Amino acid sequence: MTALRVRLARPMLATAVAAGLLAGGLALTHETGTATAAIATSDGHDGHEGGDSAESGRGTEPVTAAASKKRTNAVHPDRVMTWNLFAPGSAGPEDYAQEIASDRPQVLGVQEGCRAAVQKTVEILRSKYGLNYQVAYGTALNDRVNCGLFGGNAYGQAILSASPITDKGNQLYPNGGSEARAYMWVTTLVDGKPVRIYNTHLAEANQGPVRAEQVKHLLGAIGNIQRVIVLGDFNAQPQNSELAPLWDAGLRDADPNCGKAPKAGCQASASQHRKKFDYIFLRGIKAPGAVVHDSEYSDHDVVYTTLNL
Repeated sequence: MTALRVRLARPMLATAVAAGLLAGGLALTHETGTATAAIATSDGHDGHEGGDSAESGRGTEPVTAAASKKRTNAVHPDRVMTWNLFAPGSAGPEDYAQEIASDRPQVLGVQEGCRAAVQKTVEILRSKYGLNYQVAYGTALNDRVNCGLFGGNAYGQAILSASPITDKGNQLYPNGGSEARAYMWVTTLVDGKPVRIYNTHLAEANQGPVRAEQVKHLLGAIGNIQRVIVLGDFNAQPQNSELAPLWDAGLRDADPNCGKAPKAGCQASASQHRKKFDYIFLRGIKAPGAVVHDSEYSDHDVVYTTLNL
């Protein structure tokens, strides 16, 4: 199954309260935990340190709190999603929560997120939509420009999971390029099975050599884990040389048209540039395809897939 693209009408963006003004925690540049779920690898090492099918696109009817709760607070247990939030855009936690509630993934990796905004989003998902997520943060920098002056100014990645997170960590890349960049990881359940999941945001689009270094560090962290998901905004198209080591390591994008030699059906995901920058890399896991749909709240589209574990 090839990728399905769903493009929605783009209404005028509502003015949102700056995410950085929300209360938030202090940033950490390295977070670690203790693994309590086994991750299969070829050498026994743990690496570093059901719902709707993916081909059924989202409808255009808006999601309301009442409608969400009528769905018995359910997520799609086999759905994994990646989304660059585009901080500091004009959208805020209410907007993020509505988008996430529309898709209801089991696991979501976000990039360009302010910690306070993500915290508030999780609270809204719980109180307004009846969706309960645990969250792990992957701070890249304390950012008073993107995330505000008054607390919550930790900027980077986050992973939301509808199941317990039993292991987590975050690591800065030695060279972030024009700003600090990092990768993070968690162990959690997808469709009832433990999976190691990474989430990253590589250097800007004009910094290919820096991204090549970052890919080497990321692959070193992943190691020999045989069942792994790698989410993120890679700021590179599938044919770019810096991504070649990922393909060579047996990782495959959920969209079968997006490979080392991409086919015509490979769907763009960066709205402004109409390029494929956002990936759900899989190894040891199959997916029937990917859904890419426009979001009025970001300059990146939402990308998700349904996994066969």
